[in-house]
Amino acid sequence: IVEATPEEVTICHGETFQWNANNMIYSETNVYKDTLQSAITGCDSIIVTLNLTVRPEIITVVDTTVCRPYNARPGQPIYVWLEARKTYTQSAKDTVVFGGASVTGCDSTVILNLTINEPVISDTIVTLCYGETYDWNGKTYDASGDYKINLTSVTGCDSIATLHLTIFPETKDTEETVTLCYGETYDWNGKTYDASGDYSITLQDANGCDYTATLHLTIFPETKDTEETVT
Repeated sequence: IVEATPEEVTICHGETFQWNANNMIYSETNVYKDTLQSAITGCDSIIVTLNLTVRPEIITVVDTTVCRPYNARPGQPIYVWLEARKTYTQSAKDTVVFGGASVTGCDSTVILNLTINEPVISDTIVTLCYGETYDWNGKTYDASGDYKINLTSVTGCDSIATLHLTIFPETKDTEETVTLCYGETYDWNGKTYDASGDYSITLQDANGCDYTATLHLTIFPETKDTEETVT
């Protein structure tokens, strides 16, 4: 019996190799042996060996995170995968196989995990009474208007914050002067008054803002009835 020189074969993951010695097909790394018959005597006389190496699958995972600009147009490409010559407008998971692109000459599989973070757009609506101010992002505002600032969100992307501020106009304090005769009373804002004096209360206007109303009430003293006798 003669043992032939081993046959060295290397293939890529996913490929198969058909061994001419026995016409068997193999797809896993291993040492395969077989005994062949002599062409002369018809008896077993030759041992053949196949050293098959299957190169491992090459998979590369690419995790990519980008920001969508707050002023991006609808359908505008946000990320371009140059190697695959593909563009993306939304977050995606994609797989591309590059034929023979690895250092071993085998196919290389690249998996893209793409996350596109959206801009954060927020609106704050505030109403104030005359004379009040509002502190917002480190600045004090005292006039009605729409104010915008550019910030950075927790994801590191654009954040556009808008303050819609309305300051109601001033409601003037009111004064009312009333004079009454002795014994008369005056009903004012849910209360009855029967003595001279200045009375003030705090009211709210239609916007819910405070103003002061003052009543100046004068009740004249009693004038006695008179009697006159003449003869």
